[in-house]
Amino acid sequence: MLIIGEKLSIIAKRVREAMMKKDKEPIQEIATAQWKAGAGIIDANIGPAEDGGEDLMQWMVTTIQEVVSAPVCLDTTNFDALEAGLKVHNNEWGKPLINSTSNDP
Repeated sequence: MLIIGEKLSIIAKRVREAMMKKDKEPIQEIATAQWKAGAGIIDANIGPAEDGGEDLMQWMVTTIQEVVSAPVCLDTTNFDALEAGLKVHNNEWGKPLINSTSNDP
């Protein structure tokens, strides 16, 4: 069974504030707690992130993987942000997972 940590979502106020301020501490704290609890993949949900999505996803992936030796689940409908996250993902700990995609052309 594969457990995916789902607590790093832009919907959560604490996470959204950390993303907007690029404050690593809350992100890394949550990611580490999920990993220690048995999550094999950590989900990084940045929402649609139409403005600055590429930078935000890259920041999230690297921030998570600085403290957790696990793959990241890229969760956004922004194709460019997905691609940016894939470029910085450390595949040494497994392949990243794409949570979903948009049906937009």
